[in-house]
Order: sequence, then C-alpha cells, then structure tokens
Amino acid sequence: MNINEMHFIREILVTDFQGKEVPTMQASEASTSSLHPQFQEVAFYDAEAVRTLYHELGGGRQEGARMGSTIVLPHRSRWAQLWRITAEQVQVLDNAYSPEQLAELRVLDRDKARARNRLMRD
Repeated sequence: MNINEMHFIREILVTDFQGKEVPTMQASEASTSSLHPQFQEVAFYDAEAVRTLYHELGGGRQEGARMGSTIVLPHRSRWAQLWRITAEQVQVLDNAYSPEQLAELRVLDRDKARARNRLMRD
C-alpha cells in the first residue's frame, strides 16, 4: 500500500488466535469525503512506517480503547507529495464507534437505501 495514496489511517486492537490483543494499523485509500471508508490492514513490512507517521500526525489510542483516532490525510498533488505531510495538514477524528457499531450503522444505511429503492420502483 502506497503511503501517498492513503487518505485514512487508524490503529485498532485485534485479537489473534491465541487470544492476545495485537495493535494493528489499518488504512484506506477511499476519498476523503467518504462517510464510511473501507479499511484494510497495512502490510507487515509497512506497518512500522505507517505507525510512526500516525503518531507524528497526532494519532493515538487511549488506554483500554479498542480503536484509536482516525487520521484523515488530504488529497495532495504529485508535486506536494515530494514533501513530508505535517500535522497542520491533517484532520484527527476521535472514534466514538466500535467496529461492531459501525457494522450496525452500515446495515441500517443499506436497509434505508433498499427501502428507498423499493419505494422508487413501486
């Protein structure tokens, strides 16, 4: 995953097969105007660089929280990508929802869209 194409970065605790909680970096290349970006786990060989960037830009996870804040990186031109991004250029969002709550919200949004489409067809 190319760091220059990432627009959302967050840290989340994932429980592995042994029951240990492992901090994992996730990123999304969705547009910065996306309400529900689709996150993917950052590759293990990029995880440390992304984690360092995440903390430099003001991201963090409170003790006991399963999900950290989300960093929203702006769209930048190829010329601007030659310089390192700074904390003044990003937006930091504190997550109020757990992944389970976000999944429930997506289901509700999908159900609303289906109901609207059903009304439009009738």
